[in-house]
Amino acid sequence: MQAAVLRGPSPIAMEDITLDEPRAGEVLVKVVACGVCHSDLHTINRAKSGALPVPVILGHEVGGIVAAVGPGVTSVTEGDHVVVAFKPNCGICYFCVRGQPQICERSDYPDRMFNGSSPQLHDEGGNPVQQGIGVVGYAQYTVMPERGVVKVRDDAPLDRICLIGCGVTTGVGAAIRTAEVESGSDVAVIGLGGVGLNVVQGARLAGARRIIGIDTVASKAELGAKFGMTHFVNASEVDPSRKSAA
Repeated sequence: MQAAVLRGPSPIAMEDITLDEPRAGEVLVKVVACGVCHSDLHTINRAKSGALPVPVILGHEVGGIVAAVGPGVTSVTEGDHVVVAFKPNCGICYFCVRGQPQICERSDYPDRMFNGSSPQLHDEGGNPVQQGIGVVGYAQYTVMPERGVVKVRDDAPLDRICLIGCGVTTGVGAAIRTAEVESGSDVAVIGLGGVGLNVVQGARLAGARRIIGIDTVASKAELGAKFGMTHFVNASEVDPSRKSAA
């Protein structure tokens, strides 16, 4: 397959990469769309500084179609449309069983497949290629554990819902799960980027009364309103020396 590979300080470049077939409990996904996240930039900077092994393939906000499944996979079948979860939980450890999958004991790398190994990626020279953020979204295909793919409706636009794999759940989860926004409350969201807009969306879903977006880009007023923002403050137009009447 073709993939965008990072090799340290040099630019990312397309290369021919070999990916193993899915094994028991694994799913092969044809990547249709993949978002670009700040975490990818963070990974690039780590790789360039020598803190992360290279070569590496980035990309983790994936929407795709199941191309094949390994033995024992029951939740998805070939042809299903899916969103990829870049840090799946095992579902059977102490924390997963007690309803705390976010701190799953086994969801870290390198055992991200829950079977003692990771999918094998090699370049044309036979050298191993690392998985940035555990997905390999900037490639034509990726292999994930069964719990790392979530089936979605076939008519859902994969080039949009791919963002559910990170930015959407981060923002909505921050409002509903972390901040526990209550119905009728007032919420201020500082910064209306990808995550901030989804904090707005989460606050709207939670029933917030006033959702105040704060940004320095004037066009974010119209964009934020589409996500449920009720008020907008352009921070670039506020005089920092002005004191509140309160």
